[in-house]
Amino acid sequence: MSVDINKTKLFKNIKRQSLRLEQLLNLPKYQVHTLLARHFYNENTIADVRKKITSNSLEGRIFLAAVAPDASEQILSKFADEFANILVSVATSPICKVSNNPPRDLILEVFSLDKNVMNNIIKNSI
Repeated sequence: MSVDINKTKLFKNIKRQSLRLEQLLNLPKYQVHTLLARHFYNENTIADVRKKITSNSLEGRIFLAAVAPDASEQILSKFADEFANILVSVATSPICKVSNNPPRDLILEVFSLDKNVMNNIIKNSI
């Protein structure tokens, strides 16, 4: 995937995603980092996610660091393509045991994406 990489922005996005998930789940930061890394990014640790960004490796779900309300159409389209896989990963994880939100809504909230806009994009991709 060819993406203009602004590493500082990606690291800030990960921090925001972690903070949102922390608020949604009311869990300590270290647990949230583990859940975010494993069930969203499909990596072992958040440090692994950061290392891949630092080394310009956007393989797998590392592109999720670029998912934000101001993301490019290319990133949002990739997000829509991967949404079903992310949904399964989150839905079958411990996240659902501590969350009051349906997995679909929780994912969109973690990335601060408008539900109506993303629902239309996601419906068109799955």
